[in-house]
Amino acid sequence: MSEPMALNKTNVKGLYLTNEGKAWHKSAKREIKATTNGKIRFNGKLYDLQKLIDLNKPNATKPKGANPKPTLKKSVSIRELQKQGFKKTKISGLFATNKGLCYNSISKRNLTTTKGKITINGKAYNVAKIILETFCKIPMRSGQMVFKNGNDKDFYFENLEYKSTIKQIAPNETDLIHCIRFYFEVDKKLHNRSNLVRYYLSEIVKIREFANQYNGKDFDLFIEYIKTDYWILSNNQKAVFDKFNYTATNGKNAINKYLGLLICECLQDFENGLLTVKGFKPKPPTKTQKLRDLQKSVNEWGLNVKIPLRKKSNRELLSDYDKHLKEIVSKIKNLENEPPK
Repeated sequence: MSEPMALNKTNVKGLYLTNEGKAWHKSAKREIKATTNGKIRFNGKLYDLQKLIDLNKPNATKPKGANPKPTLKKSVSIRELQKQGFKKTKISGLFATNKGLCYNSISKRNLTTTKGKITINGKAYNVAKIILETFCKIPMRSGQMVFKNGNDKDFYFENLEYKSTIKQIAPNETDLIHCIRFYFEVDKKLHNRSNLVRYYLSEIVKIREFANQYNGKDFDLFIEYIKTDYWILSNNQKAVFDKFNYTATNGKNAINKYLGLLICECLQDFENGLLTVKGFKPKPPTKTQKLRDLQKSVNEWGLNVKIPLRKKSNRELLSDYDKHLKEIVSKIKNLENEPPK
């Protein structure tokens, strides 16, 4: 039985040297033959066989820059990390700078970012989302990231944002109508899809001077959205989103955010006793009520006129027709029975 071949490990993963100085592919279990100029090809790359042999000698010194050790390899205190700009994240053992450098305080090494992600504790994390969570207090969530300058390797916190904002839930209809009723008497059938709602909201914003409390592009979009050019002619939603270069999702989020804040302020004032709920508008008089009022006026004028309160049914019309027809027939017979003059 032949003795196993003695193999010497090189600094290239998977590439070994035999005692005879030949290159050996361990996975494929075969010799890698050198070219005429002493080069070997391994995993698509060319290596100088003689240099590999020299580096593999016991007392060989590695060239400067070969396999450099990562910085911060030795134990570093938390205070030292903080001096270098690192900040503790919500992930166990992970520290990061606002420029995207990540450090594992457990393994004492810098982490390499690959395709925008790092791996720590056996799990991959999105670096951009970590930076926003750590330095901008934006909770980590699902969604695509946007690099404002177009460089997807620039992880500076001011260069990062989510493609879509956090979904803002629209205020419920009951709270919305209550908010309006603090200032206006409204129809009992008013609903949140009515154009009148935006008119009422724009007036409430003026009354409360809400436009002076906030600023920013999202708030400007909200003010533009509820602004009414005429009494009930509101701005078109899509036109407002296009004007501010917002997607439908981001535009609705901006509207819901500040609409929610406005309603919360109104409800808080109501709880503090500063506002009261106004009643609904009285119902408009029905047609029957109008006819009754007209009949009352006719009676006051002394006219002998009876105004019907409703339209006659077909049966009543036929009955009246038969009645009048009989009267006409009776008159004709009476005329026929009269003696000639």
